[in-house]
Order: sequence, then structure tokens, then C-alpha cells
Amino acid sequence: MFLFDIESLLLFRQLKAKPELFVLLAKNKDRKIRLKVAQRKDATAEALDALADDCDDIIRRLVARNKNTSRETLKKLSFDADLKVRTGVVENNSTDADTLEGLSFEECLDIDRALSSKSTAPGHILGRLVHHNDDIIRVNLARNPNISFEYLWEMANDSNKQVRSTVFKRLSQSKEIVKALTHFSKDDDENIRSQVAIHPQLSTDLLKTLSNDQEAWVRRNIVEHQDLSADMTEAFSYDTDLYVRASIAKQPTENTELLRRLSKDKEEHVRCAVAKNPSTPLKILKALSRDKSIWVIRALATNEAVDIELLTNLLRKHIEDKQVSRPLKNRIFNLERLQAQNPLTPKPILASLVKSEFNKIHEYLAENSSTAEKTLRELAQKGTISCKIKLLERPDLENDIFELIMKDSVCKERVLISSSTNPDILQRYYCLEQELKCLQSLASNTATDLKFLHKLGQHEDKIVRQRVARNTNTSEMTLRYLMHDKNESVRKLVALNKNTPDDAINTLILDTSQQVRLNLLRQDDLTDNQIRRLALGKDNKFRKKIKSTILNEYI
Repeated sequence: MFLFDIESLLLFRQLKAKPELFVLLAKNKDRKIRLKVAQRKDATAEALDALADDCDDIIRRLVARNKNTSRETLKKLSFDADLKVRTGVVENNSTDADTLEGLSFEECLDIDRALSSKSTAPGHILGRLVHHNDDIIRVNLARNPNISFEYLWEMANDSNKQVRSTVFKRLSQSKEIVKALTHFSKDDDENIRSQVAIHPQLSTDLLKTLSNDQEAWVRRNIVEHQDLSADMTEAFSYDTDLYVRASIAKQPTENTELLRRLSKDKEEHVRCAVAKNPSTPLKILKALSRDKSIWVIRALATNEAVDIELLTNLLRKHIEDKQVSRPLKNRIFNLERLQAQNPLTPKPILASLVKSEFNKIHEYLAENSSTAEKTLRELAQKGTISCKIKLLERPDLENDIFELIMKDSVCKERVLISSSTNPDILQRYYCLEQELKCLQSLASNTATDLKFLHKLGQHEDKIVRQRVARNTNTSEMTLRYLMHDKNESVRKLVALNKNTPDDAINTLILDTSQQVRLNLLRQDDLTDNQIRRLALGKDNKFRKKIKSTILNEYI
């Protein structure tokens, strides 16, 4: 029975070349195999038709949802006894209008919900559901791109506010936008009126009407409009809702008197908005710097209109508050960055940037072609690992600076493990007497010379040999040598390596380690005969693992 299963599973590997095998697998006695066929995106219509008569409900449900299932098969499944199968037929985009028509007369909630969401459902079928008593169905209809505007307007007065809200979103993007804005501006629900209020094409008359709305949310959205008149702006600045006043306070304006009044508002949220406003005069900003609220101070620190002098004073007073100090540090960083990246920056200034508290500035200095040798040497001594790596990328780097950098063991390891490292640098370390971490890094590097990799494959340290076995650039000769390694982990990695030659695979099939043999199944070019050989033996648990691995890897 197991061998039969293996043969069936092996058929999956041939499906791309021989799609006719799908029908054979669809008739397999193993339920898992039939399930896999029903799930496959490339399953043939003939195989899915065979599975449509399967005794297993789950398999028929999968067939009903498969995009390759033919219309004839879907028609047959529309009469299935299982409700989820019929629902799957509705959801399938291949289902024709006649089949959907038949299912629409079932008066079944699940099917009606599926129909209401179906963007390819005929308009007259959707129209029957407009007055359905289920809220979810009516919301789905309002979202459905295939429903006509005639039906949408029928739903514009729906009892459910979510339906009306969705209808408004649809109509507000249509040619009937003016009519929709007028209609829904009178809606009983404040959230819908808020949606109307924020719409960019709102007329002046509706702006005035909604500016007097009793609900604060509606007025807040009206304030967001850029074309408010001076009178409306002035009126909103006295609004009872603090968020309306804050919205006015954050808008760019030349009305200094308005900003001065709002800067003294009793609510700190309003004063924060004034403090963030780039059009707020410096005199008002300085007054706000004496505000008792730390939130106002933090808002000031983010304002680009605040000069360095004021920011420095704020920093001195609130040095421990990161939300105050961070904006100033950001400005300093940006200034230093422009200097460190510019090759025209005078060398003395570049040299002074070594003292910068920002590590990224040091990296920019390391990349700058104008940085003086003395400065580079200082970076090699004090810079971070990333900075030192940037230095090593310089083609004009002096040998003594290179040696200085490579004294850092972490940096050395990073350089030797990187495949982008210059081969000339790697060449300097092709010596088995190097420290062990260096050899381990070189063993992992795909740019390491093949001859030296072979030498590393014979090293006494198992980690070095493991990294050679994993290296995707390791030669077939080295892999043949490592397949006999006494360490199981090394042989496991040889079994996974895509460069492992066919004769080495045949040898590893007989390996005493089960995990080595299982790893061979991940080889893309493994032949059917090799898989059969792996499956031979009396150990039932191992054979089950083989079957499970084949299912995961190939199916």
C-alpha cells in the first residue's frame, strides 16, 4: 500500500509536463491526494469534474471554489446537498448567469449573502435583494460595483446607517455627486453628515449650512476646507468645541490677531496647534515657550519656524525631555550630513565632524573622497563597524589604515564573510593558520576561492566543514569529499546543497542517518528512482516521514 502511495505522490512531480495525470490522481483512494488535486490551481477541468462526485463534502467544496472548474461542473454542483458546496459555486467567478439565477431562488441566507458580494452577479439578481431584511446583504449590495445607481438611490433612505454611509461613498464618486451631497447633508446620522462635510466638492451653501450643525464632528470636518471665508474662520475660532478651534489654529494664516488670541486659549490642545503652525509669528512662539504645558513646549520644538536660538534655549531648559531635544538634534544632524557628504566641504570642517555624536555622519565622512588621510585614520580607530566597512570600500585606502581596521575582530569577520568583499582582500587571508573565526567566515563566503574552500573542507573544526558544506559555491569535488564526513551535520548540509553531484546523492541515499536521507528529498533534480530507493526499507516510521516530506516539498 505504501509503495502505491509513493507512486501516486510521484505523479505530482510530472503534472506540469503531463497534466492528463490529474484525472488519474483524482480517482486515487487516498483522500489526502484527492484533496491536494482539488486544491491545485493548475488542476484540469476533467479532474475537477471527476472530483465533483466525490463522497467527501470538503473535496466537493474545494472543487466548487476552484477557478478551473468548468461551468458544466459548477451547474451540477449547484444542486449539491451540501450548502457550503452551493455557496462555493456562487463565489466562483466561472459560474454562469443561469446557474446564479437558479441559486438565487433558494431564499437561503448564506447564498443570498454570497450573491450580494459577487461583483459579476447580474444586476436584476442583485435588485431582488435591495429590500432584504438582512443588514449584511444590503451593506454588501451597496459595496457591489455591479449594482445600478437606480438601486443605490432606493437604498439611500435605508434604515441601517452603515448601508446609507456606503451608498453615499458610492454616489459621491459618481456623476450624481451634487444630488448625493445635498441628500445626505440632511441625514439623521452625524457620521454620514461628517462624511458630507469633509467632501472636497462641497458647495458654498452646504458649507454654510453644515457649519451650524449641532454635532462637533461635522463642524470639525467643515473646518478642514481650505476655502473657508474669513467670516467663517473667525466664527469657528470661537467655537465651543476645542478641536474645532485647534483645527483653525493649525491652518496657515496671515491673521496674527487670531493666532495671538488662540495662543492664549484655555485648552492646551489649541495652544499646541498654534505652536506647531509654521505661519505663527516668532514673537508669539517666544511667548508660548513660557507656557506651563510640556505638550506646548514639545509642539514648539517641531516647528520649522522656530529659530536655533529659541530651540537652544528650550533644549537647555528641557534637556531631559527627549521630545523636546530630538527635533534640535535632527536639525544638527541634517546640517552635518550636508557637510559630510559634500566633496567641496573644506577639509578642516570634515575633520571637525569626527567629533559628531551621530555615527551616520562618520559613515558619510568615510565615503567622502575629500576626507583627509588623518581623518580617515581617526575614523579607523574610533568609528563603528559600519564606518570601518565603509572605509574598506575606498579604493585609495592606505595599507596601514587597512591593517588598523582589520585588528578589530568583529570587523574582520564581517569583511571575510561578505561576498561583496574585494577578492584581493580575501586573498590575504587564504592561510589555514588564520584564527578560527576568520576561517569560519571564509568558509561561508561564496566569493572564497574554490581551492581554498576545498582545503577548508578538510579542516579539523566541524563548524568550518559545515559552512563549506552549506556554501552554494562549493565545488562538486569538495562535496564528494564531505559526503563521507564523520560528522552527521556536515553530511546533512551536503545532502541539501544544490551543487551536490548525482553520484554523491546515490551514495547518501544509503547513509546511516535518517535526517541525511530526508534532506535529499529537498534536491530539485532528484529522480523518481532515487525517491523509490529512499522509500525502501522496513522502518515504517521513516517511510511515513518520506511520504510527509514528499507531500510538503512537491505537492
